[in-house]
Amino acid sequence: MSVWSQIFGVPSTSISVEERGQNGFQMFATNTALPPVQYSDPESDAEPELDSFEKRQHVYRPLRSDEIRLLVLNPGTGNDPIECYLEHYPVGSAKPYLALSYVWGSTENPGLIRLDGCNFRVTANLGAFLKTCRQEFLTQVFWIDALCINQEDIKERNSQIRLMKRVYEGASEVVIWLGDPVGNTGAAFEYLKENYAAEERHKSAEDNLSIGMAKIQIEPQRLTQISPDALDGIKDLLARPWWTRIWVYQEATAPARRGSVVLCGIHRVNFEALRSCIRDLAHLDSGKHGNRNALIMDEYSLIRRAYHGSGTSNFLLLADLLPTLRGFESTNPRDKLYALIPTSIDGNDILDVDYSLSVREVYVRSACKILQIDDSLDFLGHCTPVDEENNLDLPSWVPNWTQQKCAMHLFKRSPHGRLYNACGELDANFKIDMERGSLKSIGMTFETIEHVAPLLGDNLATVSLIAYWTKWLAEVGFSPSSPYFPYESGATVEELLLRTLVADCDRVGIDIGVRLSLTQPGAMTQDMRQHIAEAISNSSNYRLKGPHPAFLHRKLLVTEGGYLGLAAKHAEVGDSITILGGAQVPMVLRSGDGHYNFMGEVYVHGIMDGEALINEGSRAWQMFDIL
Repeated sequence: MSVWSQIFGVPSTSISVEERGQNGFQMFATNTALPPVQYSDPESDAEPELDSFEKRQHVYRPLRSDEIRLLVLNPGTGNDPIECYLEHYPVGSAKPYLALSYVWGSTENPGLIRLDGCNFRVTANLGAFLKTCRQEFLTQVFWIDALCINQEDIKERNSQIRLMKRVYEGASEVVIWLGDPVGNTGAAFEYLKENYAAEERHKSAEDNLSIGMAKIQIEPQRLTQISPDALDGIKDLLARPWWTRIWVYQEATAPARRGSVVLCGIHRVNFEALRSCIRDLAHLDSGKHGNRNALIMDEYSLIRRAYHGSGTSNFLLLADLLPTLRGFESTNPRDKLYALIPTSIDGNDILDVDYSLSVREVYVRSACKILQIDDSLDFLGHCTPVDEENNLDLPSWVPNWTQQKCAMHLFKRSPHGRLYNACGELDANFKIDMERGSLKSIGMTFETIEHVAPLLGDNLATVSLIAYWTKWLAEVGFSPSSPYFPYESGATVEELLLRTLVADCDRVGIDIGVRLSLTQPGAMTQDMRQHIAEAISNSSNYRLKGPHPAFLHRKLLVTEGGYLGLAAKHAEVGDSITILGGAQVPMVLRSGDGHYNFMGEVYVHGIMDGEALINEGSRAWQMFDIL
């Protein structure tokens, strides 16, 4: 007889039956509901008075370093109180459980549950899930962060985050809770079941990865006959807050033992089916109904699955994940990094999870470590001045990951290695002073910016965009007939502009580009013109990622020597274009009082392969002190 049976006279929590519950995901049944922990003196027969019982605060039992808590949800129906209790297990040998992926949601109108015999407040969204998924006769076992981690214990939160990868990968299933249904939710789930039910749940990594990214099977014809109600229901699902949160990235992409299931109220569908529908939607009406965050999750679920099998990946470094997932949101700015540590290859080596640190300390420390590990300055490409006020007080060379409406970094990776080589053979040579918040680097000033085009919105039609910038170039005297024109004879303004707008590269993945094919000056083909125009079109869903990102949130510039470039929107006339050691692309620096401020990276057509160093002339090497 177990200890539980001796004390309470009831069966233990050992699992006796596995079966599917009413929502379709795996339930783990015991013979009866289990009681909460006993709070009265075990040597006394006295019962606690009701008033004191109601007021008693829940107290978490401490965890060992390798332990997690699992939540056992007791049966119930209707308006019965939600009762559950916690058990401790080593993370690698816990009994079967379901891992919940959800958003905490608003803290207004919280619900009340009974946890280990005590009242415990939960957000309305979590309360709705517990009430919806609860079975009438079966206990269920979950891992739910808000309940299984003592959120008031910073030290425990720090340590538990490091275990979350193992928690989700070790779950029997990941349950994705999108909230309560609306009018067309049922129609959406019925459509998904009828048209995507046969989707494979675990695809071969070799069949699904090309140069490290996903080969995506697209069959948009399955959506041509979709009913308006079903389409509205699917669009509502993709508009739910779950898709926007940084924490759900690791949960949605986890290779759980039996995959993941999506739940919306009582409606259920396999996550693979919804993902396939999302890919098809990206090709319907020129991506009108696409969801970029969902597509990123889809690709990284394949990458993580491949890594889970092979133990190697080129795309799971923290320095790669941070910019790709920059558009995801977090309530705590630290979580923009902490949420990615469990699934990154090197996150634990770069940064300790420590919520006692200020946001500034977290961002600066991570930037320093990544620069030192990379032994290059390419990471600076993620920095750009912020438009809005913020109190992070970051050095200009440290990326502010809370800033989302900024230029995406220029691609620096191709299927065969580095994409550009503006620094030539000049290796990285920099020093970081943490106390001053400065970065000192060897480099040279190439030229200063003489003309900067007005910043245009990113929603102009492609034809208008090209026409506007062509006109502007003529107004500032950018012409082959100019005595300062640095390009080869025969090069046309149209060709130079088009190649500059896409930074002379074609997009082949989330963060991968290939250089455009070389043509004789003035001999750009009509096919290439059309291809570039389509790549920068706002209706483009090329490679399922939307328009080519090079020109977004950037503006054209012309240097004093007549070079054409594309810089972040904060670049101004008089700023310096510099070549820094160990940086693939040039950088824009602004001179201050004895130092420089970093204004972002820049594409300058004609110097991206080390030409500035070959023709350096009287330019002198110097040490740039960047604050």
